Amino acid sequence: MVKPEERTPLISSSVTGSVNDAGTTDDSVVTRRDPAQDESADDDASGPDGPLAPVNGLLVKGLLFIIGMSVFARAETIILQTQFFYDCLGYDRNFYAIASALLFFPGVVIQVLQQRFDLVMDRKFGSWRSGLFRVGLANLVSIACLLVFVFLIDSDHRLGRSRALLYPSLVVLGLATSAMYGTTSQAAAIIRQHQPAFIVGTMCPFFFFLPINIGIGSLCVEETKGQGLGELEPPSTGKEWTTKWTRVWVFFAAGCGLCALGMLAYVWFFNLPRIKQVCKAQDRILHRKDSQSRLASTATPHKEELELPFLRIVRKVAPQLATVGMTTYCSIVVAAQYIQVPSASLTHLPTYLLYEYYISSAIGIVATMKERLCVNENVAAVMAFSRLGFLALIFLYTRPKHDTVMGVKNDYVVLVLNGVFCLSHGYLFSLAYSQTSAKFSNKVVRSRAAQVINTFYYVCMLLAMSTTFLVNL
Repeated sequence: MVKPEERTPLISSSVTGSVNDAGTTDDSVVTRRDPAQDESADDDASGPDGPLAPVNGLLVKGLLFIIGMSVFARAETIILQTQFFYDCLGYDRNFYAIASALLFFPGVVIQVLQQRFDLVMDRKFGSWRSGLFRVGLANLVSIACLLVFVFLIDSDHRLGRSRALLYPSLVVLGLATSAMYGTTSQAAAIIRQHQPAFIVGTMCPFFFFLPINIGIGSLCVEETKGQGLGELEPPSTGKEWTTKWTRVWVFFAAGCGLCALGMLAYVWFFNLPRIKQVCKAQDRILHRKDSQSRLASTATPHKEELELPFLRIVRKVAPQLATVGMTTYCSIVVAAQYIQVPSASLTHLPTYLLYEYYISSAIGIVATMKERLCVNENVAAVMAFSRLGFLALIFLYTRPKHDTVMGVKNDYVVLVLNGVFCLSHGYLFSLAYSQTSAKFSNKVVRSRAAQVINTFYYVCMLLAMSTTFLVNL
């Protein structure tokens, strides 16, 4: 614990008097609270610019939901079309694991860089400008990458099988996804009571793509070959997979559109009067000079250092790190095994399991919006570690000649167990982020804490994908 004389805060949560243009303190000015520092800024509070603007909760939730949904849109544009890459472009059954690794492994580097340099950029350019730069660059790069990739494989169909084209494209999309996630999760932490809407959105790009996919149909269809194809015709089926390029363009254009929609929602969110006030207050904290000497005699009953050391943040959010880490690790490893789950009666069981993953996770996140359904941080951590039991079950069930669990071989039992498992994923993940935000009243420090969680999230994804590769060797 830091002793009072050792603290060097840049601004107090309640400042008696104000600093005028000359840098002196004017005691005739009434006490004013800074919305970037005061926890009550999330409710009805007063800031240096007067009373904080009211918040339209429904609008804020809607914007955060759209922003969240757009974060992984660039990655899901590829991942949701695993069958297209497998059937039509000729990639093997490890495509999902390889694509996921290339999309998320580079993200660890971006998260570390953001942890180191985001605050520097915010100081130099302002939190609004630096955030817009990162989000704008991530989306423009993603849109360009997706469109160029489709254009090239459509122009020369041989490039569709070129790993030299696909793998670098996945790395670029992964870097953009990580930058987008790191920046937008910090934005969502500004008004923490609406933060779950953002987390729900990150689980819901599937709901955007599903009606589009149903409307246009499969990107790759199996058709009967014509006569006279000679040795090109497989003697067993007489059929081949054919790519519908118009549908491919529509689907990838939809992914680009969701990226653009997320960027527009981000701009709208930061132009809301309340958010503008908070950003201005945060920038005042970041740019205030000689704050220690100016506030040396100020009574500060509740202070929080802007430059809170990284390790102190880690120690403070250790239960949440454990919850996010174990939840992420178990979920990624299990999801990678869906393709190997044997089916007893449902032909497309792996697809149903993937759909269930998104739906159940979203329901679990929504549950955290009801305070009476939330458990404390220690119980949440225990629940996260208990999910290792399902990991053992799915490995047992997917082993050759051992496709039963305690003698039961039933697709509907598998769906029920998977539904509960995925429900806990969304619940624990969202709860950990909410509990992290609640630990810090200073919005600058709150954003840094969210970045710590993000970094650990990507590290655990890396560990999970490594486990998947080792298991499937």
